[in-house]
Amino acid sequence: MQNWKKVLIDHSKQDYILKTYGTDYVNNSPLFLIIKSLKHNKKVLSFGCGGGREVKTLLNLGHTVTAVDISKDMISQSKKIAPDARYFLKEVSEFKLNENFDYILGLDNLLCYLPKDAVIRTIKNSLAMLKENGKAIFSMIYMFSNYRTIAKSLIGFIRLKRFGDVICRHIDPNKPPCIMHYFTFKELQKILKSLNAKYTIERKDGLLVIEITKT
Repeated sequence: MQNWKKVLIDHSKQDYILKTYGTDYVNNSPLFLIIKSLKHNKKVLSFGCGGGREVKTLLNLGHTVTAVDISKDMISQSKKIAPDARYFLKEVSEFKLNENFDYILGLDNLLCYLPKDAVIRTIKNSLAMLKENGKAIFSMIYMFSNYRTIAKSLIGFIRLKRFGDVICRHIDPNKPPCIMHYFTFKELQKILKSLNAKYTIERKDGLLVIEITKT
């Protein structure tokens, strides 16, 4: 069985290079609007911080930011454009900190790259690190948002025999593909109900946005 953590590290670096991310979000992008909707000057934990675009945006809005990523290269890149954040090199489902946050963010398909048990650990640990009435917000592609995502889901089902699984090939043909999973409403609801979480799931601009509140 391939080491999914190693595969994820390889693919996170590839995605950053291929998508040529800028250092800022486009102001009307769905992810920017999620971040902009947060109350300002709060304590925020950024899961899967990547190359730093999210971290920089949060800092610019006055937040105190702690950032976590599995990739050493991505953390190094993030530090270049957002040096004022605090960083941890860790796989998100294994990350625990004995302090509490106003917001925990896992945007841009974070949960889609994790096995189901790691998804559950990530959400469970997030709830433990939230302040009272704090919110954990996760976003991911909605598989029925357009023909491309539907086609990728169908191809994944034919090859992997699990609906929602998508094969993401590496630019280097000698490296194994990364398997993403596009969640359905029903799958997410089942996970969140098992954790007795107070949550909402909404469709926004082709995304599923999950908001979990600690009560």
